[in-house]
Amino acid sequence: HLGKRVDINQAWKDASLASATGVLYKPYPGFASVNFSGFNTNSTYHAAQFTFRRRLARGFFYRFNYVFSKSLDYASQLAQGGNNGFDGAQDPRNLALEHGRSDSDRRHVLNMNYMYEVQRGGKLLKGWQIAGTGTMYSGVGMTPQNSAANTDLGDATRPDRIASGELANPTVNSWFDLAAFPIVPKGAYRNGTSGRNIVNGPGQVSLNASLMKKFPVRERSYVQFRWEVFNVTNHANFRLPNLDMSSAAAGTPPLTSASSSSSFSSTDIELASLLVPNTARPEQPWFMSH
Repeated sequence: HLGKRVDINQAWKDASLASATGVLYKPYPGFASVNFSGFNTNSTYHAAQFTFRRRLARGFFYRFNYVFSKSLDYASQLAQGGNNGFDGAQDPRNLALEHGRSDSDRRHVLNMNYMYEVQRGGKLLKGWQIAGTGTMYSGVGMTPQNSAANTDLGDATRPDRIASGELANPTVNSWFDLAAFPIVPKGAYRNGTSGRNIVNGPGQVSLNASLMKKFPVRERSYVQFRWEVFNVTNHANFRLPNLDMSSAAAGTPPLTSASSSSSFSSTDIELASLLVPNTARPEQPWFMSH
């Protein structure tokens, strides 16, 4: 069983229970929030996994792993919703409204590694190694929400959903369809129809490669040359957009002092040479040594 924390003193969304000032009746008058943590939810996970590999032969090997999966739950964390999820519950008396994709759910995940060592070509080419790794995965689910909602006045903490919310060609400044998630009008005294993690966030791609060779200098040592490139395709991996539908910045990436750009993982090139003592133990490719 998974844990979830909810405020069991959240006001009833019923206009007949509103005071003259519009404040709604709470189950436990005189108290603000009454947080209840219980392990009364669950999750389901289904997946198909595929592996394609070639064992090392003639200086060449590769391995590809692909997972197609779906994870559903009522809460992915006890007390928080993460950067993309939703904290709490729209209605603590109806947790079925919280059933949806897990905060960590990624439908497609691919990772790979490979290595090839040139077997011929004389001293000029023989011994050069080309190796690399790669990860590709689709985005996590995201939950549009209304942080300006006042539950004491019957406001909905999530908007309505009147369309899928997906865009055919999302951009960093417009990742999902804002018009698909209108805020529930004040005085409606109901929950929003939008669920948890119903919009796909940005996926991520990272391909790394290296070129290396060992040059003997003494009987017991050699100089190793390494050229390593991380994110060799310079693929832009966007950060999650702002999910607060009450904000003018909704749908755009957050720009903070800790995140001065809308993306991360730019290409990183490293060039090095080092003197290595020769040992009887065969050297592993760079991506297997970390």
